[in-house]
Amino acid sequence: MLELTNNGVIADGRQLADNKTFAASTDLNVRNVYNWLLAQKARAISADAEKKIILQCDRGLEFNIVKRIMYTCSKAGFTDFSVLVIEE
Repeated sequence: MLELTNNGVIADGRQLADNKTFAASTDLNVRNVYNWLLAQKARAISADAEKKIILQCDRGLEFNIVKRIMYTCSKAGFTDFSVLVIEE
C-alpha cells in the first residue's frame, strides 16, 4: 500500500518522495516510488498479487500528484488499482 499525503508518498513507514519535488517535474514517473514498486513486485507470491496496489490518499490531495503516482504504478506493472480516500 502507498500512502499519498499532502506532503509526500509513504510506504513501509518511510517517505519515498516529497510532493513538491516531483510535482514540478516534467517526468511523470516518480523514480523512488517506481523502485519501491519493483521491489514489491519481486516479492509477490502470485501473478495476481504482483499487479495489485492500494493507494490511500488524503481527500484534499491535488489530482496532479495522484495522476503521477498512478502512472508510476502502471509503468512498474501494477494495473489493478484500489484507491482509498481518507477524509478527516
